[in-house]
Amino acid sequence: YLYVEIFVCFCYNGCDKKAAGFTRREEMGAVMSVQGEAGGQVREKTRIDVHEPRHYKVIMHNDDFTSMEFVVEILMDIFHKDGLEAERLMLTVHKSGRAVVGAYPYDIAVTKARMASARAREEGFPLRLTVEV
Repeated sequence: YLYVEIFVCFCYNGCDKKAAGFTRREEMGAVMSVQGEAGGQVREKTRIDVHEPRHYKVIMHNDDFTSMEFVVEILMDIFHKDGLEAERLMLTVHKSGRAVVGAYPYDIAVTKARMASARAREEGFPLRLTVEV
């Protein structure tokens, strides 16, 4: 997922680029000149900024009731970890009390945490996952 911001500036005869918020790094922008009705020069300048979305950590918390096998299954099915990585994360959760099991854009992080929690409830486990910045 990418977020796109588009900035457009219409300048009449002597555009102040700094006031319009443009810098020397305008490789993605486009400049177009057209003749205005009053004979003045009209310049349209467009700058497009592309930003990666902020990633949020999904954290799995330890409890005394959820089985280690079930945790490994959740890590493989929902978080798409391979067997060795899933076991390593499960042991980290078991020994440290919590572990980051993935980092995703907010919507995906919340969805994965809810899916894992719902599946744990179906199986009768109190597995807890949180989403943090």
